[in-house]
Amino acid sequence: MMNIRSVHAAFLFTPLAVSAAALSVLFAFPSSLLVWQICAWSLVFAALLLVVVLPVTAYSLARNPSARTWPRRIAFVLGVAYTAVLAFGSMSS
Repeated sequence: MMNIRSVHAAFLFTPLAVSAAALSVLFAFPSSLLVWQICAWSLVFAALLLVVVLPVTAYSLARNPSARTWPRRIAFVLGVAYTAVLAFGSMSS
């Protein structure tokens, strides 16, 4: 069984980086249908990964004092902020 007391920050930075790359490609090639499909699915998978990893990271940060390093805290805050923007955007459309 995996030890969820130590969630690495890369599990949060990776979906954020995939989302940033997908958004930058979308802004670079807005007229290509294939680019829209690939980037949209990349954004969906990154959001799903964040939905799974954020609660596990929150539990890890709350239960394990040695897991409270600045990269993990920054990754967690950025993940929560990105998820909040997605939630707000989905409710306001």
